[in-house]
Amino acid sequence: SEGEGEGEAGAGEAEAGADGEEAAAERGVGEEDDDGEVQWWYRDDDGNPQGPFGAAQLKEWFEAGYFEESVLLLREGEDNDTDWTPLNERWADTANAFDE
Repeated sequence: SEGEGEGEAGAGEAEAGADGEEAAAERGVGEEDDDGEVQWWYRDDDGNPQGPFGAAQLKEWFEAGYFEESVLLLREGEDNDTDWTPLNERWADTANAFDE
């Protein structure tokens, strides 16, 4: 059911949030996962970093309406202190968001 899926995502987000900033800072610029997919972090409604997630997963969530166009994103390996950028500034045409 819809509620079950949300609960599972929430549990994963809780795990990622505590150490998210440190983990993001430790990875190299433009790092990809084992499948070669660029990894992304986003800030949740409380300002906590969540991730990393593959571009395909975030694109799916964005298209489903889980994120506003103003959601702050950090590409894996970018500077955690300075590079958080709103989605609609990274992609002027948000229909292309997360397309590599």
